[in-house]
Amino acid sequence: MKKLLIYFPEEKLFPKGGQAGYLFNLKKGLDAIGESEYLPIDISFYNNGPSRFEDNSKLRNMMPERILEIRRAINDAYYSIAKIIMNRRCFFIVVGA
Repeated sequence: MKKLLIYFPEEKLFPKGGQAGYLFNLKKGLDAIGESEYLPIDISFYNNGPSRFEDNSKLRNMMPERILEIRRAINDAYYSIAKIIMNRRCFFIVVGA
């Protein structure tokens, strides 16, 4: 039997967009697959996790400033390289006039 632990409170799942909607649909689909005898899946939820999205964003904002600077530098370097590669491969078509 396969086991799956989802780090999200089960009572917060609802069929709408975003993280809760994705996990709702994932659980619904895996429940349907798990009912078959060929691939049984045991789904559990970690209900002690943050129940609000604001709690997660507060944790993200507690990162030390130096780490944020390093992340920004890496992102800037990556996007500038990706932009150069993209400019060499793109062809622009002007429509209308």
